[in-house]
Amino acid sequence: GGQSFVARSGRWTVAAVLAGRAAVGGVAAARLLGMPAPSERFRRLDNRWYRPLCLALAVSSARAAR
Repeated sequence: GGQSFVARSGRWTVAAVLAGRAAVGGVAAARLLGMPAPSERFRRLDNRWYRPLCLALAVSSARAAR
């Protein structure tokens, strides 16, 4: 990706979006995007796997942006 302004800005943007997704969760994200309400299975998987994964990816992206 390099260290250009555009590359670093892109990584910070990715980090911010993933951190936001981790913070609000999949249910709120679906509502925000105008999607139907997620199933109970998705809610379970979101709390157990998807949100922590988004947080880990956000931290990794932020570290790469520095």
